[in-house]
Amino acid sequence: VTAPSIPACVSMQGHLAALDAGTRAGLGAFNLGTGVGYSVLEMVAAMEVSCACQVKYKLSARRPGDLAVLFSSTAKASAPVEGGGLGWNAVRGLEDMASDLWRWQQANPRGYPEASEFYRSNKGSSPGEL
Repeated sequence: VTAPSIPACVSMQGHLAALDAGTRAGLGAFNLGTGVGYSVLEMVAAMEVSCACQVKYKLSARRPGDLAVLFSSTAKASAPVEGGGLGWNAVRGLEDMASDLWRWQQANPRGYPEASEFYRSNKGSSPGEL
């Protein structure tokens, strides 16, 4: 099983490049990322390095509907601006993502305060119903 992963700061940089390109060429859809899929075990190992602790997990069979592999092509985003692309490539990878995630979690152990309050005030509703 692989999962698409991109550090938040990389996503932001890609979105800024898209906004910049959009002012020149109109709207477009781009896959932002590294174009590399990571296995769940690779992600667990990266998190263990980032948090300097063991991450508990349980190996089990793939669930019905789970994809064997998932990643996207970033060719359109990396294409030159003159060719309709963003001229942008991700320069950070899995280790950066895990470190960013751990740093954010340490600073926000209860998540986003606004979101927590929103969901508390809407008890019984799932996020999809709100």
